[in-house]
Amino acid sequence: MDRTDELLGKVEEKVRCLERLFQATDLAMVVTDLENMILYINKNFSSILRIPDDQLIGENLFKFLEIINIDDEAFWKGLLSKIHRKEPLEGVKYKVKERIFQIDGSIVECEEDKEAIFWVWRDITSEERRAWKEHHLNAVLNASRKIARRVPRENTPSVLIRKLCQILVETGSYSRAWLLLLDTSGSFTEFASAGFGKNFSELINMLRQNEFPFCVQKALQQDDPFIVEAYVSECETCPLHSELQGNASMSMKLEYNERIYGTLTVHLPADLGFEQDEMLLLQEITSDISLLLHSTEIEQQLRSSILRHEESEAKFRLLVEKLPFGLSIARGDKTFEYLNPKFTQITGYTINDVPDKKSWLLKAYPDAEYRQKMLREWKKTLDSTTRAGKPSEGIFTVTCKNGKER
Repeated sequence: MDRTDELLGKVEEKVRCLERLFQATDLAMVVTDLENMILYINKNFSSILRIPDDQLIGENLFKFLEIINIDDEAFWKGLLSKIHRKEPLEGVKYKVKERIFQIDGSIVECEEDKEAIFWVWRDITSEERRAWKEHHLNAVLNASRKIARRVPRENTPSVLIRKLCQILVETGSYSRAWLLLLDTSGSFTEFASAGFGKNFSELINMLRQNEFPFCVQKALQQDDPFIVEAYVSECETCPLHSELQGNASMSMKLEYNERIYGTLTVHLPADLGFEQDEMLLLQEITSDISLLLHSTEIEQQLRSSILRHEESEAKFRLLVEKLPFGLSIARGDKTFEYLNPKFTQITGYTINDVPDKKSWLLKAYPDAEYRQKMLREWKKTLDSTTRAGKPSEGIFTVTCKNGKER
């Protein structure tokens, strides 16, 4: 009897030791029967479910997992089928709110002819977050390079900002991005977005009335990025509020040489958030975008100026070509820029015949003595009329191309 008690004591001590190990480990562990009814569970696993141990024993594990993520029933049934086929579970990941777990499960023998499923969940949130952050920063850096390399080809603001938003989302940098432009008075002009699945008509109507979302208002008021990582009551009136729940946002002012061009806002899942390295990199991107917008604006102004000049020149040419008298226009270097049709009709000379004033004087006034006399009288008349603010006039005899004088 003493021997039996001794053996039972040793068994009980081993059980208590296993119990302590089971509870002390950092792993979340649960034992179920083959029908997935919970036989034993440690405190780490019950903390994931947020349900006391005594309410879990004897219940179906999937019942509680469905409470966490109700749409994952097929996922768990697939894992269970794999375990029953005694196939290994390798690298299976599962997200519970802000935490990520790697799941292992296998069939173990408990007693003779009895089997159970031993589930082990390892929290890999920190590892996944580090890996994601590294991938994310590389994606943002890639977006920055694409913006610098490709976007300058776009020459209109609407095409430019649409391309910018697409790059920020398509490179995997952000889940969503949107950008709005303002004119020099601060009024809304253009809008572009990527990554959203809804109609923006309500937001655009709001912007057209120069009513800006809270994040835009704050970004315009400060030089640093404005970040929303938790619930903000001011965001409830934003038309995007319902779609962006569970997301963090960063909004930045687009400014170059004190000209505010608008704002850029990007979004990430709230549990990932924004870190300092990323903020610095994104600020570089906004500086590049601001410069691109400035360059585009200057190019547009230049094109408009050229167009106005061409239109003005066309009107001027139409006018001078209809004048009833000859007209010549000379440059500063005394070469002729233009001779109107009446000038050629009267004298017979084209701009190829008399490309400058010197050739004109030699052909129109071939007699040197008369030419000098004409120049003296013209200079005298020009000086007096210039002082009086009147146009110069003079009557002189010109030798035409055909040799006749007029």
